[in-house]
Amino acid sequence: MKPNAFATVGAVAALALVLCPVICQAKDDCKRDDQILIEKLGGYNSATLKFKFESRVQKYSSTSFEYIWCIENESDNIGHFRWGTKDDESKYFDALVDPGKMQPTIRTDNSGIRKDSRIIKFTPKNQTNWQSISPDPQTIFYKKSAQLGFSTFELLYPTQVQLEERLKPFKTDDGIVDIARLSQNSDLFREFVNTEKRIDFWYIAVATLPTNKSTLFALEQGKYEKYNPRDFARLRITIRNQIELDSKNAPISRVSLSMTPSRANDEAGLASTASELGLTFHMQSSEKSFPKELQLEQPVAPRFSKLLLEQPTGVLSPASMRITIQAGKLGLFSFPFDLFVPGQRS
Repeated sequence: MKPNAFATVGAVAALALVLCPVICQAKDDCKRDDQILIEKLGGYNSATLKFKFESRVQKYSSTSFEYIWCIENESDNIGHFRWGTKDDESKYFDALVDPGKMQPTIRTDNSGIRKDSRIIKFTPKNQTNWQSISPDPQTIFYKKSAQLGFSTFELLYPTQVQLEERLKPFKTDDGIVDIARLSQNSDLFREFVNTEKRIDFWYIAVATLPTNKSTLFALEQGKYEKYNPRDFARLRITIRNQIELDSKNAPISRVSLSMTPSRANDEAGLASTASELGLTFHMQSSEKSFPKELQLEQPVAPRFSKLLLEQPTGVLSPASMRITIQAGKLGLFSFPFDLFVPGQRS
């Protein structure tokens, strides 16, 4: 396949299942390891909005951690939540959440254990005023996951021990391999990718979107009352960034995007959203010399799947991205993430 070639929906769906057997089974109601994430942790209760929240981190692979941010809306009206920092209010979570629903944002990257000061801003959509709280900056914590197969003791063969020793200069303070730095050593990088078979980063979020013009107008005015489930539908957005060896034993980098209904009963509502409301989906980066194939602006679609980029890795660089969904000037959803893409950037 040529660089930047587009795959069919079926081909990319099959590729996704092969490349990501664990995450493809992830639920959109914040359940992990048969336990509900936010059953016992932080919450907030006011006259306008009641909700629970939790963030969690655990090791996912030799190159990444898995992060989960989850909010449960316990009120009787839909609410808009932004969870981030003073500098970026939408750094972790920015979405509408239906009453009585949990909603996650999930990602894997190598950014380490985050302990920055955080802010959760929120507003019920029958008003325009935002309130905020400052949760404990250490709400993200380690959780050992038997499901992912990690344990304290591992059997390493002599060749693996030798590789581990050579990888030490390329590890972060949290003990994971920094593949951007490692890619500058082409021989060692190729050996590492061959040992790992595949390096996989993924990002999942759920966008709750209005399904009709009257609901959209009420949201814009801050006058949405009397929640009706048929007024909203949930769209699951997945980004995957994989690195593996091709048939010539050279590392290649792939980036794919898919949008699907969160659940089967969201399909009709999302079709209405796409045909009636003209919502726009943006995927952008402020990075210089960024691959144009990863800069997207298009109408929201209930089903969309595309291999955006496939090319030799060369030297990899991290690039900050952001997905947004807009209705005119009204922001309905925002999701920042990082990709490792070919090319050196300043």
